[in-house]
Amino acid sequence: MSDSSTVVKDWDTYWRGSADGAAFGAEGVDHPLVRQFWLDSLSVLSKGGWVPRLLDVASGRGAVVDVTQSVFGDGGAAVSCLDTSEWAIKSLVERFPFAEGVVGNAGEMPFPDGSFDIATSQFGVEYAGLDAVDEMARVVAPGGTLILLMHLYGGMIDEECAANIDAINDLQGIGFLPAATRLFAEARKCIRGETDGSRDDYDAAVKDMMPVFREFGALLKKHGDGAAGGTIATLYRESDRIYGRIMHHDLDEVLSWLERMGDELISYTGRMQSMRDAANNSADFEALASRLGERGFSVSTSDPLRDNVSQQDVAWQLIARREA
Repeated sequence: MSDSSTVVKDWDTYWRGSADGAAFGAEGVDHPLVRQFWLDSLSVLSKGGWVPRLLDVASGRGAVVDVTQSVFGDGGAAVSCLDTSEWAIKSLVERFPFAEGVVGNAGEMPFPDGSFDIATSQFGVEYAGLDAVDEMARVVAPGGTLILLMHLYGGMIDEECAANIDAINDLQGIGFLPAATRLFAEARKCIRGETDGSRDDYDAAVKDMMPVFREFGALLKKHGDGAAGGTIATLYRESDRIYGRIMHHDLDEVLSWLERMGDELISYTGRMQSMRDAANNSADFEALASRLGERGFSVSTSDPLRDNVSQQDVAWQLIARREA
């Protein structure tokens, strides 16, 4: 189980460094069914001359906002976005200047009751717990619509997260990063003349590294190039390339790079685990739909979003309208 403060830190680190924020392994937004879900759901609510007030919760860099722009056009909806990550909000408002960005917690949103005609969340509100959905329901105006895509326990994304965690655990198990760090640190000493002419420690580090690197190759073959968003494959190939031209590299930079890669793998594992922890099983999801009914919502859609090609469930989809 992920600690909530650690989860926020891991995701803030991700948004701070993310160039596109759209990797399937990170958010699930690359799957074509996800975007089509939003296009279909929001297009139904598009009316000529109507400018809805729309809130996107746990918005990240604006995957849902991007679709609202396609459906309603610039200025066609009064869009507000809320996320715990300052970096996500900063990036979002740079991409979509028409949107209002708010840094805040989905469990305690700074909006009055009934403030929005449409409230959305894609793989986000569940991180704050299912009670946060009650908070989203609170800010939906009478006649307004709540639309959610949520992590599904045992679904396609959940299984991918589990596989990524396994791959990183295997990598940590073979001790690659400590071995590589030792090798390049000893190489740096030799290059700088800090060894009194002896290469014994460097040669020992190379000898110890060889079986580790072979294990790494087998690990990569087992898990594939896409494991952990390609980070493991990058680490393998770049380390091999640097070693092959070791005299042509700034080893201070190489050692800093290895340290950053180690930190990223830890943070990546935290993000994957937080996604798994947030995933809802059937009983939890059905209870959520029932709670919305008790709060005056009519639930029209509450089932898995299914990929008919792979025959796997991608996410929970929920659409509910608040009685006028």
